[in-house]
Amino acid sequence: MLRLKDSYWLPIHQELQNFIWLNLFDPIFDTLKIRKPFENARVTALVQAIEEGRVNYDNGVFSGSFDIRTSRELSEFATFSPVGKTWVGLPPPEIAAAALKSKAAAEWINIKIAKLIPELDAKVKTAIKALRFPVNPLIQVLAGDAAESIRGLAVMPDYTPGAVARLADEYNDAQRFNVQNWFPEEIQRLRDAIEKNVTSGYNIRELEALISSEWEVSQNKARFLARQETSLFVSKIRDERYQSAGIVEYIWMSSNDARCREANKYGGPAHGPGGPLHGKKFRFDDPPVSGTRGERENPGVPFGCRCIARPVLPSR
Repeated sequence: MLRLKDSYWLPIHQELQNFIWLNLFDPIFDTLKIRKPFENARVTALVQAIEEGRVNYDNGVFSGSFDIRTSRELSEFATFSPVGKTWVGLPPPEIAAAALKSKAAAEWINIKIAKLIPELDAKVKTAIKALRFPVNPLIQVLAGDAAESIRGLAVMPDYTPGAVARLADEYNDAQRFNVQNWFPEEIQRLRDAIEKNVTSGYNIRELEALISSEWEVSQNKARFLARQETSLFVSKIRDERYQSAGIVEYIWMSSNDARCREANKYGGPAHGPGGPLHGKKFRFDDPPVSGTRGERENPGVPFGCRCIARPVLPSR
């Protein structure tokens, strides 16, 4: 004979009890600022883990990082699932309330950041227009280094203030263009991080990890843009200075260290010793195939290239 068992109705009772408490009495008790009927004198390890975002609760499933104390408390009303490494079970009201408040707080932060991003988007677009980099001193240093490399063998005219300003403007325009192209991608990545956190149940720890990860991506991108654009700039000044001194040819020289560009890493020809370019003579106005997509570029211009152009002085 089929009889009613406690195991049939107790989970339903627990769910109804939690629903009534969370949606009716918990807000009233909070407003009145009075002690709740089940409130303990101490904060349990599980409640603390939920409030700190180490444990997440959603629809009868506890996920996250469990230690001995939280697992012990969970075992009182839930069952561990080895497959998903989660605890499954309906919690008592105080646990459910803590989970609801933690989720609400994380949801509020999500919403706040989601509203903040469009404001930052507009702000940065305006700031990019005024973005400038300290390249004027660099121009003078590079011009001096280029002249020093052929001292006594060729005469180089000094850069005029107008020429320095032109070069600085060219660098700034190029770098602003890079930032303008990259910035929408980063804005979208941040939006994707927020959406991902929504689907995972507003886990504050996960959101912090996602945002921190995006910061690491941004730092790496800033490093790449600074290095790559400045490498192109160095090559441009070098070429201009040598050609202004009547030098039209150079010997392609590898940097000859462990960081030499490898063909299988970047595509295109290898730039290290023994490669097809090292030690060969080329003209500044007719560079060899050296880029990752078959571009003809002088040393230092191809992506990842750290080679140098050793000037070939014209015969007298």
